[in-house]
Order: sequence, then C-alpha cells, then structure tokens
Amino acid sequence: MNFKTLAALLSLTLPFALFACSKKQPTPSETPDEAAAEAPAEAPAEPAADASTAPDEAAAAEQPPAPTPLDMPGDKYGNGVTMTEVITASELMARADELDGQRVRVEGEVLEVCKKMGCWMNLAGDQPGSSLRIKVTDGEIIFPTEAEGRYAVAEGLVKRMPLSLEDSRAYLAHEAEEQGREFDPESVTEAITVVRVDGLGAMIRDSK
Repeated sequence: MNFKTLAALLSLTLPFALFACSKKQPTPSETPDEAAAEAPAEAPAEPAADASTAPDEAAAAEQPPAPTPLDMPGDKYGNGVTMTEVITASELMARADELDGQRVRVEGEVLEVCKKMGCWMNLAGDQPGSSLRIKVTDGEIIFPTEAEGRYAVAEGLVKRMPLSLEDSRAYLAHEAEEQGREFDPESVTEAITVVRVDGLGAMIRDSK
C-alpha cells in the first residue's frame, strides 16, 4: 500500500474513531471472530439531544422569579393575586383577540359557581347583565358555592374559543346540565365565541 492510499484511508476513518462509542478492537494476534466473542454485548446507542429542545441553562438562569402574591384580605384560592392593574370585563371582551393568552386581573361580584365541581365561577361585569367566567382545572382549585354574592378578585390567562354551531350547543347543554337547568339545543341558532379567564388564583371576600 503506497503512502497516498494510506493517508486517504486515515482521513476517512479518523472522524469515526473520534465520535464513535469506545469498543474493544482486535489485537493482531486475535481473529475478528475471537474478539467479537470476548467483547460484551454493546448497549443501544442513546439518542443525541435535540438542540432545539435541550434546556438553555443560561436562559433559565435569567428567568425572573415567580411573582409574589399580594397581601390582600379574603380567602385565598390557588396562587392568590399578584397583579395590581385591573381590567374590566367589557374591555377584556372588546380586546379578546389581542389579550388571548395574556395574564390579567379581574374583579366583580360572584354571580354563580359550578355546583358540580366548583371548577368555575361567573363574575358580574361592569355593564348591566354582563358577566365573565373564571375557569380552573378540575380539582386544582375548588370554588365553594357559598362564594355566590361575595366579591372576588381573580387572576389568570385570557382564553378565546370560537365554537362551531354544534359545539356551541354542546357547550351550553353541558353548562345547563351542571346547573340543573333545562335547555333546548335547537334554541341556539348561531355559533358562539367563548371568552373566559383560565384562573391561576383568586381572593374572595365579603365586599369590594
């Protein structure tokens, strides 16, 4: 084998030798079959970490600390309330597209609480006859029905959900069933868009 051929072979095999898992190589006195018999079974290769999902420790270190709950009167649910700025129900509804997914603080009298699991409550809006729903994950926060008539300060993420006509009927039928009300699905003739706040915490007290 001449020098040029040897150099070419080395240039091809060197990168594999650097990055491959360590494995016993046969000595000149061993045949390949003997070396294979002596070598332990090779463990399956571990998949390489995806750079797009690998945690960035530097970025994690720069994350701000979790907000501190405000010292407020009332009964605390979940994480309590951390924000000072309040948005009215009417403004939230008008800006639902813009605010979708953003954290907000809302307040109002508790009009109604889920009688089945306490997983939501409706707050009175700032306009006559209006209301805003605060929905929480089942079992994580439980609003008591005794909260009806009291005053709530709630915080969470705005969620906007356009529904089809079929889904609108199913949504309203489920709501009526939870509250023990009669409901005729055929009475709903147009699709609705549900705008609510997915609650992270609340303070409920006797008055504003």
